[in-house]
Amino acid sequence: MAPDSTFDEIPDPNLHGAADEPRLAISIFGGVGVAVDGRELRLPNRKARALLAYLAVSETTNERRERLAGLLWPDSSEENARASLRQVLLDLREALAAGGCKAMVAGRQDVGLISAAVDLDLSMILGELASGRAPDVLLRQPRAGDTVLSGYEDVSPLFDEWVRATRASVQKQLIQGLEQAYRNDAWPRRQRRLLAEALLMVEPVNEAACRTVMRLATEDGEIGPALRAYENLYNALDEEHGQPPSGPTQDLMVKIKLGHLAAVVEQTREEPPGTATPEPMAGQVGAPRHPASAAAWTSRPSIAVLPFTEYGAQAPDSSIGDGIAEDAITMLTALPDLLVISRNSTQKYRKLPLDIAAIGRELGVRYICSGTVRRHENRLRVSAELADAETLAVVAAASFEGETTDLFALQDRINERILAVIAPHIRHAELQRSRHKRTENLDAYDYMLRGSDALYRLDLLEFERAREMLARSIELDPNYSAPYAFTGLWHSLRVNQGWSPDRPADLAKVDEFVAAALRCDPNDVWALSLSGHLRALLFRDFDAAFDLFDRALRAGPNSAFAWARSSPAYSYVGNGAEGRRRAEEALRRSPLDPHLFFTQGVLAMAAYTEADYTDAIAWARRSYAENPKHTPCLRFLAASLAAVGRLDEARQMAETLSRMEPRFRVRAFCANYAFRDEHLRDRFAGHLLSAGLPE
Repeated sequence: MAPDSTFDEIPDPNLHGAADEPRLAISIFGGVGVAVDGRELRLPNRKARALLAYLAVSETTNERRERLAGLLWPDSSEENARASLRQVLLDLREALAAGGCKAMVAGRQDVGLISAAVDLDLSMILGELASGRAPDVLLRQPRAGDTVLSGYEDVSPLFDEWVRATRASVQKQLIQGLEQAYRNDAWPRRQRRLLAEALLMVEPVNEAACRTVMRLATEDGEIGPALRAYENLYNALDEEHGQPPSGPTQDLMVKIKLGHLAAVVEQTREEPPGTATPEPMAGQVGAPRHPASAAAWTSRPSIAVLPFTEYGAQAPDSSIGDGIAEDAITMLTALPDLLVISRNSTQKYRKLPLDIAAIGRELGVRYICSGTVRRHENRLRVSAELADAETLAVVAAASFEGETTDLFALQDRINERILAVIAPHIRHAELQRSRHKRTENLDAYDYMLRGSDALYRLDLLEFERAREMLARSIELDPNYSAPYAFTGLWHSLRVNQGWSPDRPADLAKVDEFVAAALRCDPNDVWALSLSGHLRALLFRDFDAAFDLFDRALRAGPNSAFAWARSSPAYSYVGNGAEGRRRAEEALRRSPLDPHLFFTQGVLAMAAYTEADYTDAIAWARRSYAENPKHTPCLRFLAASLAAVGRLDEARQMAETLSRMEPRFRVRAFCANYAFRDEHLRDRFAGHLLSAGLPE
């Protein structure tokens, strides 16, 4: 193979050229821009631009040719990759030479840029921040960090990994630079306000920066901009975390509205840089300021996902651990009633020793998810652990393996498994926590959690206690959506289990409570899911139900609860295939769910709707084994057994159902059942009658 000699020699990259030599300008915000002395440089392809961007951002002076070839052409043979690199370097030499620029140098083994001859927009932005100036690009472009190297993600899978890691690094540098600058009292107040506004453009959920903007704008007599800053923060926190601003921020907004300027100026001075007191996290209404009680600000579960630690020869150059953590954060934010700390707040722990208790105090969270990534050749082994930051107990642990041939597909599978392990274990841990609390210390969330658990046990005494606990939850927090939704479900189960002394009255209560849930929070995943389920089951209002399910899954696309509750409605309209798909999505997201019987039961219903009676029997038996008191499952099990001629077994199930629900009558039940099409109701009735249930 011919030697790589695109350039004959490589001088010192730090060597200063002549002052009048043309300079190479490289921009990475909003894509990749390349210019020489203000004139855009015409380059033959994107990989040439990608190469220049990589060299400009790289922390090393020179890059080895084999690394560059593997980065840009990972799917080619070594010989072809190096040949492609030589061609790109030749093209770059010609383009730069035409502009009289000598910023790029290359030797037989290495390629680099002469730093003194290159202007990188990131370096200039950080320089402006150090001088106390707010760069125009940060004030003009929302979430500028997300636009870094935009459009270059598909150059190659390895280059995409580098792009993601670079974005995370740039975002961190921007936030740190802006925080140091706007907190510096040496800069004029107008500059500090602009710097804080720029930080809010970069990180819209930064409450400390928002309070600074609100305070400084108020001191300038500009109440409108101060309140708009609060409104923007409120919307950003609601979209990203599903939480309102913290207590201090809300208090500041109220004082501004009331015109208490003197109190505002005196009481909301930002703490100096380096203070040991942690900033309250998003949603910490009235958060305690003492680190020892940082997790006590809310009874609802909160979690921080730390970057996974990587081991192996490729660990220093890899960002797989960061990618897994980032994707896990994105998935977990979609779960209802779970506060997830943002990636920006957990990056600082990337290279620090793992101290669960300290991290829990600093971030004010109850649970910490951490893990390791071990890479050997093309095999990847990921271990994840969920720990309670208060007790230091390991709540759950799991490991996963796979090949790196399709790295992103593997990351998706890993994160789906992490989600499937974390979600049900957090719910179980919260339930155990609430059971061990003294009754007088339980709050609205604990009562809701215990009430929903007792409700699903389907024991008559426990069922009545569930109603009392849900009522207590509503009493403690009349604006909390979930207990209203579960109270509506309570009345629905009361009807469907055959326990209702007054069916019309219970159905009216269903309507009343699900409407109240949605009034409290139109975007609550539990309320939307249960409302949709009950609209379909009890009222055959399928259009409204499907709309509610769409809203629920937009609010919580990874909520197993929403996927499971949306499944039956599709079976009711005769689309068993979609009902099956949605139940399987729920099962995939939460295979260890404490209410697994419901998901298995709706899978049985979907199979029955498709006339796949063998599969219906299999799923119904699993559901029955999980919860033998759930009568809807018994009906489909008896009907499916009768459908395939296993009449002895069908009659056994019918007898069990009759003992649990002695007033059950086939004709009356099926006439009111949720199946939209009459032929489905007739088929169901015929099978139940064949099983021996009374007409």
